[in-house]
Amino acid sequence: MNLSRSLFLMIAACLLAHCSQVTTIDGLDTETWKTDKNGCNKSRQTLEKSFLEHKDKLKGYSQREIGRILGKPDEVDLYKRNQKFFVYHIFPGRRCEGVDITGRPRSLYIRFSAMDVSNEVFVRDY
Repeated sequence: MNLSRSLFLMIAACLLAHCSQVTTIDGLDTETWKTDKNGCNKSRQTLEKSFLEHKDKLKGYSQREIGRILGKPDEVDLYKRNQKFFVYHIFPGRRCEGVDITGRPRSLYIRFSAMDVSNEVFVRDY
């Protein structure tokens, strides 16, 4: 009896902590985002406005969950006090060979706390 109660509590805690296999977020075209590594295909440019409108939906997830949702980040920046940023390039930059680079180079930044929770999402020129 005690074992079944413990199992129930573990499952409930996991569900409450976003342990489900989240791979998409309503209102965001995450599949197109994932396929545009470093923004080289210029698909992320068309998604930037949508991501900014729904940026709060990306808060509260672990690094693993954000990786499932948006794919592997283009860069990972380490910050003080065990904080970390996932960086996803929106516009093609120097890493894209043979691509005409137009527009201001911008990236989507997702900040993770020391507790591995995404707590800030913003776009910045690089």
